[in-house]
Formats: sequence, structure tokens, C-alpha cells
Amino acid sequence: MKRSNEFSVRPASRKKHRVVVRWLDASASLWNETNYARRQAFLNDESVWSVNTGTLEGRYKDVLSSSVAQQVIRKNSEAWRSFFSSTEKYHAGKLAEKPSPPGYWGNEEDGRVLRTYVRNDQYTVEYGERSRLEYHTE
Repeated sequence: MKRSNEFSVRPASRKKHRVVVRWLDASASLWNETNYARRQAFLNDESVWSVNTGTLEGRYKDVLSSSVAQQVIRKNSEAWRSFFSSTEKYHAGKLAEKPSPPGYWGNEEDGRVLRTYVRNDQYTVEYGERSRLEYHTE
């Protein structure tokens, strides 16, 4: 069983807030672009795995770091594998509702879902009266 930690972030200053929002917005953009490319391949009866995610990773690694960009793409891959697994179960009669492909994390105009995925070796947590999360870049 995989485990995940979820954190709510409250930056200590307005400058840090802008940096965190930019970082999380870039994660949402990367997820959306990866998902869009895979969805287009799926709708055109092509393999979703033929999408060149390395190009997408390269565009975002300066803002996100390579490890975060890889993790976002990896989680998108997991979502697509889950979709295909659910589709097989649906066609085998084991699921009542037809599954939908993975969704988007919103858009700029309506607001994106601000979240990201970070490998467990890329952060540390200090617990105390004022707990602190520190992110380590490569």
C-alpha cells in the first residue's frame, strides 16, 4: 500500500506566497498539458504512452525542479493506468458505471486546483509549536 502525506501550506511572507503559488500553478499546468496530450492520443486511437513527456518535463523543470516535474508526470501515468484498468473491469461487467479519463486541474481563468506531488526524499518536516515543511531542490 502506498502512503502519501498531505500538507496545507501557509507561507510566512507575501514573497514566499507568490513563489509557492507560481510553483503550484506550474504543477497544475504540467498536469493539464500532460493530460491533454494523452487525452488527444486516446481520442485519436493512439497510445497515450507515445506522448513525449520528456519535452513537457523540460519546459517545467526550471520552475518545478526535475524531481517534481517527473513526479507530476508519473502520477498522471498512474491515473491513466487506473482508467484503463477500470475500463477493463467495466467491459467485463465488474463495474456498473463507465469510467472517465483522468480530469484536469482547472484553468487559469476559472482558477486551478493548486497542488503538486513531491517525492518523499525532497522535503523534511520539523514538528513543534510552529511546524515547518522545507522543500529541498536538486
